[in-house]
Amino acid sequence: PVMLFRSKTIAESKQDYKYFLDIVENLTSDDLEFYKELASQIADSDNVNEQGNSRVNQILHFIDANNISNSDIADWIKYNYQERNVIITNSKDGTKTLEKTTDDQERLLNSLEDKDNNIRAIFTVKRLTEGWDVLNLFDIVRMSEGQNAGGSNKTTAPATVEERQLIGRGVRYYPFEYA
Repeated sequence: PVMLFRSKTIAESKQDYKYFLDIVENLTSDDLEFYKELASQIADSDNVNEQGNSRVNQILHFIDANNISNSDIADWIKYNYQERNVIITNSKDGTKTLEKTTDDQERLLNSLEDKDNNIRAIFTVKRLTEGWDVLNLFDIVRMSEGQNAGGSNKTTAPATVEERQLIGRGVRYYPFEYA
């Protein structure tokens, strides 16, 4: 599976990329202590989506049943999300307003579904526009806050249309089996 982190500007995308790599590089087992409190917080809440509750409980049960430690999880994240597995579509010769990818980046982006492709996260501004389909993209993280501007009562803001396209690409494919 691949995660896509979408920022508003190239400068923000570069900052988010560096921040992510820093978090992964410095991740410790102590950073994952939160999940032990997660189950009780979900159980105590009156406003919890039942499917989300059961999914979290399945994950926690899997961790316990397989004797997986926080250290194991941290090591897995550090290995799978190191710099060689993360790509930013803003090449060094891109401009402030236009993303520009290298030939190697394009090759990696256009072969994300290949079993030998090691990319697990993409940082971008305008990637996943019309014509780029990735069936193993499951998580789309919008890095900016606030509402998009530029529309009127007669037109929809271009950013809103792009976000609809992005969300549509992410939700149309669900590869998991129900047991």
